[in-house]
Amino acid sequence: MRQHRGVSDAGGDAACWLSRVCEECGQLVEGGDEHHCVRGVGLDAVTPAAGPGGVVWSLGGERQLEVNLVALASEDAIAEHLNTTVDVVVVVLDGSVAVAVDGVGRVLTRHDLLLVPRGARRAFAAGAGGVRYLAVHVARPGPMIEGTGGDRRS
Repeated sequence: MRQHRGVSDAGGDAACWLSRVCEECGQLVEGGDEHHCVRGVGLDAVTPAAGPGGVVWSLGGERQLEVNLVALASEDAIAEHLNTTVDVVVVVLDGSVAVAVDGVGRVLTRHDLLLVPRGARRAFAAGAGGVRYLAVHVARPGPMIEGTGGDRRS
């Protein structure tokens, strides 16, 4: 039995179909079919590394959405900051977090969702048991280069 990229040819020749497997998502792509990568992860399996909290996982690949898993240990905080570019949806997975949006405070717990509009100042402080939450927003545009021929993306 032969091996190709760690795949056995038992039951067929792996080299015959391996070129039809999407390298991003592993889906079998039939000839001529339009393909859209489907990505997923079991978020309970993502464990933060020791050290300061923050983004512990991000959705990879080409996409229009940014999805970040943020983990903060007990009493960790993300200082107040301003995002003028995109709206952000926060969904708490476990724990609790005190959120201040434009100076208005609220506590979010498991399965709470909050829309933080662009242009709002926001700050986060984890509760006593820490917090894990998803932050989802449209992908930010790349840096702009200004020139005599007009703006273009870099």
